[in-house]
Amino acid sequence: MSYDFYAEFIKEKRGDLENKLKEIKSNNKKSQWQEKAKEILPNYFLDNFSPNWYSKLKEMSLFIEFYGSSSTDNKKLMQAGYSGYILNRLKEDDVYRMAEDWVLKKGDTYKSNLFETIEKTKHNSRLPNSILFRIEFILKKPFIIQDDEDIYTDNPICKEKIFKVPYVRPSSFKGALRYASMRICFENIGELSDEEKTQKRLILYRLFGNEKENIKIYLDNLFGKDLQEDFQRMLKEDHDILNVKGRLNFYPTFFSQMHLDVIAPHDRETKTPVEERSPIPFEIVPECTRGEFILLYFPFDLIGDDKRLKEEVPCDLEILKEAIPAMLTKYGFGAKTTASYGVADITKIVINGKDCGTDWDKVLEEVKHVR
Repeated sequence: MSYDFYAEFIKEKRGDLENKLKEIKSNNKKSQWQEKAKEILPNYFLDNFSPNWYSKLKEMSLFIEFYGSSSTDNKKLMQAGYSGYILNRLKEDDVYRMAEDWVLKKGDTYKSNLFETIEKTKHNSRLPNSILFRIEFILKKPFIIQDDEDIYTDNPICKEKIFKVPYVRPSSFKGALRYASMRICFENIGELSDEEKTQKRLILYRLFGNEKENIKIYLDNLFGKDLQEDFQRMLKEDHDILNVKGRLNFYPTFFSQMHLDVIAPHDRETKTPVEERSPIPFEIVPECTRGEFILLYFPFDLIGDDKRLKEEVPCDLEILKEAIPAMLTKYGFGAKTTASYGVADITKIVINGKDCGTDWDKVLEEVKHVR
């Protein structure tokens, strides 16, 4: 008797699925197999795999992994069928609606516990001096960031591990916002005094924590030896230790749509597509898709120090006021940002539950009263 759920699942459904794969192979030439799989398998998945959207994608992924080492042909056919299913079904699906349906169908007990938890969360007192930014946006350009899991294309988009929903990792947002903040702080570095340069670098250190090695090297070269020493001295005075966690906490953003795009590399001389390399498909989140950027600012290292709270929090927020909209609307997030991928329009800003529209001056006015 087997206690492995996935092994039992594959064992149960493998026979019928392999009969369907044999049917595709027997009536067509090998060159036509994948095209036929795109036509035939999506309907088979709908009829024979789990009724809810999430489990269906997980089951397809399991079979692709299962056939990866045992049958190359079957793996390719499953990948082609997965591709057909994504293209035909995912475009119209509302991921959030289906997530809600899937959770709430678990039963009345689960449902009541879920809503009770939500209500408790709503009324819980928040962290002292914390500011929760919830910024709704709509993509002006497609978003792309590559994942490690190869399902049916060599260039899959990053997906949440269990439910296969496209999303932005918190670490991606952190890197994008750090970059935008550095651009804003040091874009006109020639006009800044030595003290201003050091203070701005210290603010970035407080917000994002330890500097990555490449960022440290870049800023050390930008500042010069004397300013490096001043910065290290101030850092020791400010924090006592050099290993510091930033005051910003990032959260993932989930998207409800996923499409395929292609690029066609061209020969530099003939200006025609290179047959061996074209076209190259890759997954994207299409433009006009809505998302929400969630960021928690929590100056945990200032608890009980009212003097530094009054001095440092306004400086931190002044940087964020410029950096957050610059990241979303100007510099972008994810991959291929130099080609304008990952750029968005801000549609709504909510600060600690209060709607501020899209006015950042109103945001700053609101956070002045945070205690």
